[in-house]
Order: sequence, then structure tokens, then C-alpha cells
Amino acid sequence: TPAPTAPALHTIAGRVCDGRGAGLPGVEIRANDEDGSATSDAAGRFELATAATAARLATTDDAFVTVLAGDWSEGSTIEPVVVVAPAVAVAGRTIEASGAPVTATRLRLELPADFESRFAIPLDRAGVERWATTSDGNGGFALPRLPRIEGAELVASADAFVPTRLALPNGDERDLAVVMQRFRYADGELVGRVLDPAGAPAGGARVAMGLCSVVTDRDGRFGLSLRRAGWPSPIVAAKAGYLPARLEVPKGGGSRREEWGADLVLRLGPAPQSARGRVIDQDRRGVAGAEVWLHDPTPLGVAGIFPLQIEYLIAGGAVPPHADSRPVEFADDPTQDGNFIDQGAVPKPSAGWFYVTTDDDGGFELPGLLDRVYELRALDPTSGLFGSAAGVTGGSFHEIAIDRSEVWPELRGQVVSLTGRPVAGVQVEQLVIAHAVNARVPGGRFAGTALRRGRAATTDADGRFVLRDVGRRSCYFALSGDAIVPTRFETADIGDPTDCTATVEARCHVEVALLDPAEADEILCLDDTDRQVDLAVLRRNSNQFVTELALHDGRSGLFVVGQRAATIVLRRDGVPVRRIAIAPDPTRTTTVN
Repeated sequence: TPAPTAPALHTIAGRVCDGRGAGLPGVEIRANDEDGSATSDAAGRFELATAATAARLATTDDAFVTVLAGDWSEGSTIEPVVVVAPAVAVAGRTIEASGAPVTATRLRLELPADFESRFAIPLDRAGVERWATTSDGNGGFALPRLPRIEGAELVASADAFVPTRLALPNGDERDLAVVMQRFRYADGELVGRVLDPAGAPAGGARVAMGLCSVVTDRDGRFGLSLRRAGWPSPIVAAKAGYLPARLEVPKGGGSRREEWGADLVLRLGPAPQSARGRVIDQDRRGVAGAEVWLHDPTPLGVAGIFPLQIEYLIAGGAVPPHADSRPVEFADDPTQDGNFIDQGAVPKPSAGWFYVTTDDDGGFELPGLLDRVYELRALDPTSGLFGSAAGVTGGSFHEIAIDRSEVWPELRGQVVSLTGRPVAGVQVEQLVIAHAVNARVPGGRFAGTALRRGRAATTDADGRFVLRDVGRRSCYFALSGDAIVPTRFETADIGDPTDCTATVEARCHVEVALLDPAEADEILCLDDTDRQVDLAVLRRNSNQFVTELALHDGRSGLFVVGQRAATIVLRRDGVPVRRIAIAPDPTRTTTVN
């Protein structure tokens, strides 16, 4: 028997920075919690040996907390950066002004808005960590290791309370009192109660009208602002385990408080029903791990800026913690248009997309159904293939067959640059759009897409790739790699699946630093035809593409554009104040002073 071959070792070269972007010496860094570690030198640089082909880099030094973890993989060309900060411990209680505990308060650390503008190095392979907890039955909470970052804040949010923000303490704080204020609406407020079927107060019910929603207190009481609702609509109350209650708009139109009555009462109904079924393939074998959802769910207003579904809430689902803690820019002017929010990641069932997963035999049960008829959809995430079933009601059983008629046995293609040269090392990944939401929210619209990853391949030296057994319905193909600007191509653009071509732009880093910070508060970018191009902020665990980028004290931080970018436009209060020609270079950072 031949002796086992020792795995090849890779050398990771990276950098450790503090919260201001300066190199930090003497910090221990480890990859993937492996045994070996390295300590940063006087310039903050380190080298680490690993047998892994991909690694997450973080500090193991008890004096520091990782703020941005570095990401490395074999063949990557962008240096991984680990950002750390001194550790601070915070504990205490969430209470009302009277001292009564506020239970189930969600607390999280929020970095300052200008944090990433402090760095003059690419952070493409760094990812922001998360720090959050929930207070217990006595209001107690503990966050034992937080990064001490100048300008960071603790954000506390709880149902029926106004989100509270506090500056992060400079040192350990073991007895912090976070005082929460109950929601109090004025100027056209509708007040009322939500009761369960037996007539008892229904605390914790969500009550929605128009573009706002609130949560009842322990006595089942609520207050709704007509101004924040945007326009009169039926008032709906929903709570886990009950069918919803509904109060229709009065005959007078409902634009005045007097038309609704002095004390509204909404009584919840009995328990909701479930639908059962099985997802099968063309040979009638059960499809394990398939995702099943309502294609036509019932909307329930908005929590913050996130559209809700009734079925998810009455089935026992919780509204995402960030829904109520995120500031609503147009809460008091909800009918304003122009704001657009786009979200694509749905890693688990949520109030915006409620689904269940089939068991090993393809079986499923979908709870929380109203007394109405639905259409079900099912997705096999491994192939990106869909199936559907119509006429679904509570208590019924349905088989959903996955149809293989819209499949490419092979998708072959080539990735090339703007000049037509093949580009190696580009990942080509199929992304399936399982469910889409487009809804009115305060200030504009919310467009949400629930994405699932399908087939993937990496281009060879000639820029070529092959994907096999590819479902071609409701999907697109994402292109990514250290050397390019992330982009996509659509199935509609593929004429010949055996020989298709995708064009990419080289990744160029740009930084704007104003000599007079008061000159502008944001920037945008144009190509040589004066068409606006996206500005990309790329991180290990997120990609953000924006049309305008805010300046903080005259600095943008590093962002990414393609080679076609030709002009930076400085704006103040939405008005252009100066145009600056640029020639971005993929081999270095372009700094505009």
C-alpha cells in the first residue's frame, strides 16, 4: 500500500487593520479554526500556511473582536483583510420608563455609516460580522464580546415599542439600562382592541392598515396612524394560531378618524388549516429537499419597509428582527415615490416568502391557510426545476410533479473581456428565482426575489465552461471572480445553449477624497456616452450595487466600477456641482483627490 501523500500547503498573505484602516501589529490570526496561527508584523501583515483550499480568517486574540473577517481561496488575487477592534462587554436590561421589563427585545450592534469610508484598501474579500441577541423574560441581555468602534451604536427593537439607539460604551458595562418607549401615534390615530375567539385580549397580534402595521400590547390594544397608513384600507389583525380579523373601510371613505368609530374591535377566528402533499419526479419518486410555497399568498401590509404575508404569521412565523429596527425614511410621507429597495437573499422561511421543505419521501405539510383557494409551487434546488398544483384548499392533499421538459442537457459557453479575450477563473453560477415580491412601501416600491443556487462551473484557460442538466425556467447566470465586476446574463439572451458568449468588465477600484468636504455629499458615475453606471461595494458576504454613493466627510471609501466608467459627478443636495474625468485601471486603485 503506498504511503499517504501529505496535502499541499498554501501560503496566505494578508493584512490586519484597526477600525481606522491602519495596520495593526501583534494580532494573532487563524484560518478556519485550524491549529496553526500567525501574528501580524509591525505593518499589520501576516503569512499563514494552510492545507485548505478556502479559508475564513479571523483573530483568536482575546483582546480583540473580528469586525470584518478575511476570505481567501486558492487562486484568489485580492489580498484578504482582517479588521479587528478592542473587545468590550455589554450586559443589562431592557425596561420601560416605569422599570417594567420589556421581554423579547432584539438588540444588535450597528457600525457607523462612515465606517467603510475609513479604509483606503480593497475590502472585496472581507465580510462584516454580526452581533445580536434577544432579551429574556426579565428583560436581561448580554453581549459579551463587541468591537469598540468609534461611532458604533446599540439598536434595540421590540414589538409595540419605538426602536431605541444608544452609543456603544467605551468600556465594559455590566448594568446598562435600555429604556424603551411605547409607540404613541397622534394626528388622526385610530385606536382599538384585538380579541381572541373567546373574547380575551390578544396581545402580540399584528394590525395592518395601508403602508404601516403595529403590534398590540398585552391588553390587545393598538393605535394606527392614518397619516402613516398613506390611505384608508381595510384593517386586518393577524396572530399565530388564529384566522385573521378584518374591518372594512367605512362607507364615508375612511379618510377621517371619526368615520371609523371611537374604539375599534377586531375578533380573531378559529385555528387555520393546512394542506398536505408530495413532490414527485417523472418516475413518481419523491423529491427530497424540495421547497414548497404559496404562489399567491395573502398580503398583510408592511412592517417597516418589508411586505408581509398573512399565512406565515398565523402559521407561527416571526417578522424579521431588522424589519422594525431599520429606520423608515418616509414613514410620515408614505405616498412619496422614487425610493426603491431590492433584496435577494432568503436563506430561510420569512414573512416575505413562506415555504416548507419536503422530507426524504417528498412529503410536505404547509400550515397557516385561510378559507380560500391557492396555487402551490415546488422547486427542486439541485436542478432549478419547478412544479405546481392549482385548486389547493385547507385539508386537501396534492401531488406536485417536477417537469423536466425545460432542461438543457448541457450549457456550453465562453466568458470574454470587452476586447474579446478569454477570461479564465470566472465562476458561472445558475441562480433560480423561486419567488418574487413587488409591493408598495413607504416612499416607493420593494422588489424582493428569493434566489436559490443551481449548477456552477469555473472557466478554464480559454474562458470556457460547461453546465449540465440545467433547468432554464425562471433563472439567470451570475458571473463572478476577483478580476471582474460581478454581472449576469439571462436565459433569454442565450440563442445556442451549446455555444454562448458572455462579456465581462475588468474590476477597477476607485476612491474619491474631496479637499473641501463641503463641496459634495454624494457621487455618481457615467460612461463615455454619459449613461449612468452602477457603483459596486463588494464584500465577502454581500454585493451592493448603487446608482449614487454617499460621501462621509468628503470620502467615499473604495468602490468598484468597470473599465467603461469615464466620469465622476459630484452632487450636493441632489444638484451636480462638478464633473471629473477618470480612466480607471484594473491594476491599481484610482484615487480622485
